[in-house]
Amino acid sequence: MSRAGDITYIFLPFILWILTFVVLREYFLILMMVSTSILGFLTLLFYREKVFWGDAKKNIIIGASMAISLYFVFVVGDVATAVIGLHAYVEDVYSMINTVSNTAGLVFGLVWIGVMEEIYWRGGLQGLFAGKYGGYQWLVSTVPYTLVHVATLNPILVLAAFIVGLAMGWTAYRYGIITSSIAHVIWILLVVVIAPPTFLSF
Repeated sequence: MSRAGDITYIFLPFILWILTFVVLREYFLILMMVSTSILGFLTLLFYREKVFWGDAKKNIIIGASMAISLYFVFVVGDVATAVIGLHAYVEDVYSMINTVSNTAGLVFGLVWIGVMEEIYWRGGLQGLFAGKYGGYQWLVSTVPYTLVHVATLNPILVLAAFIVGLAMGWTAYRYGIITSSIAHVIWILLVVVIAPPTFLSF
Protein backbone atom coordinates (compact mmCIF):
# COMPACT_ATOMS: atom_id res chain seq x y z
CA MET A 1 0.00 0.00 0.00
CA SER A 2 1.25 3.52 -0.83
CA ARG A 3 1.97 6.18 1.78
CA ALA A 4 -1.25 7.96 0.77
CA GLY A 5 -3.11 4.68 1.23
CA ASP A 6 -1.61 4.22 4.68
CA ILE A 7 -2.61 7.75 5.70
CA THR A 8 -6.17 7.19 4.45
CA TYR A 9 -6.27 3.88 6.32
CA ILE A 10 -5.19 5.57 9.56
CA PHE A 11 -7.55 8.56 9.36
CA LEU A 12 -10.66 6.93 7.86
CA PRO A 13 -12.05 5.96 11.31
CA PHE A 14 -12.17 9.63 12.32
CA ILE A 15 -14.76 10.25 9.59
CA LEU A 16 -16.65 7.02 10.24
CA TRP A 17 -16.82 7.58 14.01
CA ILE A 18 -18.17 11.13 13.62
CA LEU A 19 -20.93 9.82 11.35
CA THR A 20 -21.67 6.89 13.67
CA PHE A 21 -21.43 8.52 17.10
CA VAL A 22 -22.54 12.09 16.32
CA VAL A 23 -24.28 12.76 13.02
CA LEU A 24 -26.43 9.63 12.74
CA ARG A 25 -26.28 8.28 16.28
CA GLU A 26 -29.91 7.16 16.18
CA TYR A 27 -28.70 4.38 13.86
CA PHE A 28 -25.66 3.66 16.00
CA LEU A 29 -25.53 -0.14 15.98
CA ILE A 30 -26.14 -0.50 12.25
CA LEU A 31 -23.65 2.22 11.36
CA MET A 32 -21.08 0.81 13.77
CA MET A 33 -21.41 -2.55 12.04
CA VAL A 34 -20.98 -0.86 8.65
CA SER A 35 -18.05 1.29 9.81
CA THR A 36 -16.14 -1.56 11.44
CA SER A 37 -16.88 -3.80 8.45
CA ILE A 38 -15.33 -1.25 6.09
CA LEU A 39 -12.23 -1.06 8.26
CA GLY A 40 -12.05 -4.80 8.80
CA PHE A 41 -12.40 -5.69 5.13
CA LEU A 42 -9.86 -3.03 4.13
CA THR A 43 -7.47 -4.69 6.56
CA LEU A 44 -8.08 -8.17 5.17
CA LEU A 45 -7.71 -6.92 1.59
CA PHE A 46 -4.65 -4.67 1.92
CA TYR A 47 -3.02 -5.14 5.33
CA ARG A 48 -3.50 -8.82 6.07
CA GLU A 49 0.26 -9.38 6.26
CA LYS A 50 0.44 -6.87 9.13
CA VAL A 51 -1.93 -8.88 11.30
CA PHE A 52 -0.63 -11.10 14.11
CA TRP A 53 -3.36 -13.69 14.49
CA GLY A 54 -1.97 -15.85 17.30
CA ASP A 55 -3.38 -19.16 18.50
CA ALA A 56 -6.85 -19.26 20.05
CA LYS A 57 -6.47 -22.86 21.23
CA LYS A 58 -3.66 -21.85 23.57
CA ASN A 59 -4.99 -18.45 24.58
CA ILE A 60 -8.77 -18.64 24.85
CA ILE A 61 -8.55 -18.72 28.66
CA ILE A 62 -6.31 -15.64 28.58
CA GLY A 63 -8.84 -13.82 26.39
CA ALA A 64 -11.71 -14.72 28.72
CA SER A 65 -9.66 -13.70 31.77
CA MET A 66 -8.81 -10.34 30.22
CA ALA A 67 -12.49 -9.76 29.41
CA ILE A 68 -13.62 -10.54 32.96
CA SER A 69 -10.88 -8.38 34.48
CA LEU A 70 -11.79 -5.49 32.19
CA TYR A 71 -15.45 -5.95 33.06
CA PHE A 72 -14.76 -5.45 36.75
CA VAL A 73 -12.72 -2.35 35.96
CA PHE A 74 -15.85 -0.99 34.28
CA VAL A 75 -18.03 -1.98 37.24
CA VAL A 76 -15.78 0.07 39.51
CA GLY A 77 -15.79 2.87 36.94
CA ASP A 78 -19.57 2.85 36.81
CA VAL A 79 -19.80 3.29 40.57
CA ALA A 80 -17.17 6.04 40.44
CA THR A 81 -19.06 8.01 37.78
CA ALA A 82 -22.20 7.82 39.90
CA VAL A 83 -20.33 9.08 42.98
CA ILE A 84 -18.73 12.05 41.19
CA GLY A 85 -21.88 12.97 39.27
CA LEU A 86 -20.81 11.96 35.77
CA HIS A 87 -23.08 8.97 35.30
CA ALA A 88 -25.15 10.80 32.69
CA TYR A 89 -22.26 10.23 30.27
CA VAL A 90 -22.49 6.48 30.87
CA GLU A 91 -26.24 6.55 30.34
CA ASP A 92 -25.69 8.44 27.08
CA VAL A 93 -23.59 5.58 25.71
CA TYR A 94 -26.19 2.99 26.67
CA SER A 95 -28.94 5.09 25.12
CA MET A 96 -27.24 4.73 21.72
CA ILE A 97 -26.75 0.99 22.03
CA ASN A 98 -30.16 0.18 23.45
CA THR A 99 -32.04 1.47 20.40
CA VAL A 100 -32.08 -2.19 19.32
CA SER A 101 -34.86 -4.09 21.08
CA ASN A 102 -34.14 -7.48 19.50
CA THR A 103 -31.67 -9.26 21.80
CA ALA A 104 -30.46 -11.69 19.15
CA GLY A 105 -29.82 -8.83 16.73
CA LEU A 106 -28.01 -6.88 19.43
CA VAL A 107 -25.78 -9.84 20.32
CA PHE A 108 -24.94 -10.51 16.67
CA GLY A 109 -24.14 -6.85 16.10
CA LEU A 110 -21.91 -6.59 19.15
CA VAL A 111 -20.00 -9.77 18.28
CA TRP A 112 -19.49 -8.58 14.71
CA ILE A 113 -18.33 -5.13 15.86
CA GLY A 114 -15.95 -6.62 18.42
CA VAL A 115 -14.25 -8.88 15.87
CA MET A 116 -14.06 -6.24 13.14
CA GLU A 117 -12.65 -3.66 15.55
CA GLU A 118 -9.88 -6.04 16.55
CA ILE A 119 -9.05 -6.87 12.93
CA TYR A 120 -8.59 -3.18 12.20
CA TRP A 121 -7.36 -1.51 15.41
CA ARG A 122 -5.24 -4.27 16.91
CA GLY A 123 -4.63 -6.12 13.64
CA GLY A 124 -3.84 -4.02 10.60
CA LEU A 125 -3.29 -0.66 12.29
CA GLN A 126 -1.22 -1.99 15.16
CA GLY A 127 0.77 -4.08 12.69
CA LEU A 128 1.32 -1.00 10.54
CA PHE A 129 2.77 0.81 13.55
CA ALA A 130 4.99 -2.16 14.41
CA GLY A 131 7.48 -1.31 11.67
CA LYS A 132 8.29 2.07 13.23
CA TYR A 133 7.49 1.61 16.91
CA GLY A 134 8.30 -2.05 17.48
CA GLY A 135 7.27 -3.23 20.94
CA TYR A 136 5.47 0.05 21.61
CA GLN A 137 3.00 -0.56 18.78
CA TRP A 138 0.18 -1.40 21.21
CA LEU A 139 0.65 1.90 23.05
CA VAL A 140 0.75 3.87 19.81
CA SER A 141 -2.39 2.21 18.41
CA THR A 142 -4.24 3.26 21.57
CA VAL A 143 -3.77 6.93 20.66
CA PRO A 144 -5.98 7.04 17.51
CA TYR A 145 -8.42 4.57 19.10
CA THR A 146 -8.89 7.04 21.93
CA LEU A 147 -8.88 10.18 19.78
CA VAL A 148 -11.64 9.00 17.43
CA HIS A 149 -14.01 9.11 20.41
CA VAL A 150 -13.22 12.74 21.28
CA ALA A 151 -15.80 13.97 18.76
CA THR A 152 -18.54 12.53 20.99
CA LEU A 153 -17.67 15.14 23.66
CA ASN A 154 -18.21 12.35 26.18
CA PRO A 155 -15.21 12.27 28.53
CA ILE A 156 -16.22 8.95 30.07
CA LEU A 157 -16.42 7.31 26.64
CA VAL A 158 -13.00 8.70 25.76
CA LEU A 159 -11.54 7.35 29.01
CA ALA A 160 -13.23 3.99 28.41
CA ALA A 161 -11.77 3.84 24.91
CA PHE A 162 -8.30 4.54 26.33
CA ILE A 163 -8.63 1.73 28.86
CA VAL A 164 -10.03 -0.75 26.32
CA GLY A 165 -7.38 0.30 23.80
CA LEU A 166 -4.57 -0.41 26.23
CA ALA A 167 -6.03 -3.74 27.34
CA MET A 168 -6.82 -5.05 23.86
CA GLY A 169 -3.68 -3.58 22.34
CA TRP A 170 -1.42 -5.37 24.81
CA THR A 171 -3.40 -8.60 24.51
CA ALA A 172 -3.11 -8.53 20.71
CA TYR A 173 0.59 -7.67 20.86
CA ARG A 174 1.32 -10.49 23.28
CA TYR A 175 -1.08 -13.21 22.11
CA GLY A 176 -2.59 -12.13 18.75
CA ILE A 177 -5.90 -10.71 17.62
CA ILE A 178 -7.77 -14.00 17.90
CA THR A 179 -7.21 -13.74 21.65
CA SER A 180 -7.98 -10.00 21.76
CA SER A 181 -11.14 -10.65 19.72
CA ILE A 182 -12.26 -13.27 22.23
CA ALA A 183 -11.57 -10.77 25.02
CA HIS A 184 -13.36 -7.94 23.21
CA VAL A 185 -16.46 -10.00 22.42
CA ILE A 186 -16.83 -11.45 25.92
CA TRP A 187 -16.25 -8.04 27.51
CA ILE A 188 -18.72 -6.18 25.31
CA LEU A 189 -21.41 -8.83 25.84
CA LEU A 190 -20.87 -8.59 29.59
CA VAL A 191 -21.13 -4.80 29.76
CA VAL A 192 -24.03 -4.47 27.34
CA VAL A 193 -26.15 -7.64 27.45
CA ILE A 194 -25.30 -10.05 30.25
CA ALA A 195 -24.64 -7.80 33.25
CA PRO A 196 -24.46 -4.08 32.39
CA PRO A 197 -22.57 -2.28 35.19
CA THR A 198 -25.31 0.34 35.34
CA PHE A 199 -27.33 -2.06 37.49
CA LEU A 200 -25.04 -0.96 40.34
CA SER A 201 -25.82 2.74 39.95
CA PHE A 202 -27.42 4.65 42.78
